[in-house]
Amino acid sequence: MYVNRSALNKILLYILAAAALFLMTAAFLPDAQAEEVRTSSNVRLVVNGTPVTADVAPIIINERTMIPARAVFEQLGGTVSWNQAAQQVTIKLNGHTVVLTILNLNATVDGAIKTMDAVPRVYQGRTLIPIRFVAEAFGATVGWDSSTRTATINLGTSQPAAPATSARSITGVTVSYGTDSYPYSGAKVTSNVAMSASDYTTMTLSNPARYVVDFNNFTANSASLKSFPTNSKANAVVKGVRTAMHTNTQFRLVFDLSTGAKPAIALSGDKKALFITFTENKSSSGTPAPSNPSTPATTTTPSTPAATTPTAPAPAAVFNPKADGKLTVCLDPGHGASTAGKRSPDGTLREYEFNRDIAYRMRDLLQAKGVTVYMTVSDKTSDPSLASRVATANNRNVDIFVSVHANAFGDGENWEDQANGWEIYYYGTSTNGKKLAQYIHDANFPASGGGLGIKDRGVKTANFYVIKYTSMPAVLIEHGFYTSSVEIKKMKSSEWRQKAAQLNVNGIMNFFNSYK
Repeated sequence: MYVNRSALNKILLYILAAAALFLMTAAFLPDAQAEEVRTSSNVRLVVNGTPVTADVAPIIINERTMIPARAVFEQLGGTVSWNQAAQQVTIKLNGHTVVLTILNLNATVDGAIKTMDAVPRVYQGRTLIPIRFVAEAFGATVGWDSSTRTATINLGTSQPAAPATSARSITGVTVSYGTDSYPYSGAKVTSNVAMSASDYTTMTLSNPARYVVDFNNFTANSASLKSFPTNSKANAVVKGVRTAMHTNTQFRLVFDLSTGAKPAIALSGDKKALFITFTENKSSSGTPAPSNPSTPATTTTPSTPAATTPTAPAPAAVFNPKADGKLTVCLDPGHGASTAGKRSPDGTLREYEFNRDIAYRMRDLLQAKGVTVYMTVSDKTSDPSLASRVATANNRNVDIFVSVHANAFGDGENWEDQANGWEIYYYGTSTNGKKLAQYIHDANFPASGGGLGIKDRGVKTANFYVIKYTSMPAVLIEHGFYTSSVEIKKMKSSEWRQKAAQLNVNGIMNFFNSYK
């Protein structure tokens, strides 16, 4: 049999070229198209009470339900057109126009920008959109019945509200995610007018967990309708933040959460900014400070040990600080001169200075009572690592560990008098840590009255690094808010600092004296 090798070689070359072209094309597909897709072939979709039958069923992508745009909007009486060059879908319904772009979180409804919780995409030749966008764009009700795996959309006959006629506007949104030294995430929302509690409403949603703040009768602009990066920190409470015009007169702020959580909410002094703050509770705490402290005694300040990553120690079976005939305390003044931020809005108070001054005063008072004191810092300005601070206490095998801080709230640029007061933290599984915290709290806020003279925010639990990984009872004290124009006056006062140090020491000694 005769074989035309020249022709065969040409065919093989064509096959190789086609394969190469396919691989090159796949290599340059957008990352979002390469995301893991978890299909749900048994998901049903019901629109206005009528089941929707489509050649592409709803699917779940990264925990977001995606539905076929054409099938849904045609079920509602709309029309859907596709622009291949622009990769855009245009939907017209009841005199309104919606434009979505593939792999783009931003869509427009009658020219107004709206941000979705997932990007539209092409799947098996059909355009899929996030189901919740229907609700956010048209005020529809979206539901999910897990027992029958049915997604429902009820639009009814309602229409998007008419444009706002007032000049009330959300002028900006800024988002910040927590760090080990400042475990708080949240957003600051600014307005061109003073706001009150009646101007916004909140709700908590589940599956997935979200916290929603709606601003009623407000417009928005490009500074408030924008995309924010996701929170890359492992196990963060706040995973991301989204904004959108829910209706033409309602601005919506959505927090995507890893678990159900509720934030602290406060208005600024001029009421033109609203702060929504979640506690991440993932590591150490931090905050402000005051005047130049005296140099700590070198006899009680060990050299900084090598930083290690410990595991959370198991509580001691029997704890008695008096068992060895001596009492030892490790004091940990939080932060240092190089720590970013951590200062009052007017720049007159640095947290590391305040923390050191309180801690050194506590040291002197404790030493006068015969207690041996070790410090986690050996100079006036350094900021040892959290692991180093923990190692100082663990290596010395002290009886208790006390971390000294001051608190903050807001953007760091404006006074926030709504947040104020004293609080103390211990690690949740530490029974002796709880006992120590309670004794120090009761000394600062005695039942008979008096005491420190500021708001009592109570005894709380947290996963702060320095109280989680220490092997002895440990607490972290927040001595008021240096972002409060009222409390900063106290925090800058030498007399108030001495009182705070003395009350802390009273609580420590009461704790020690509870043992025989």
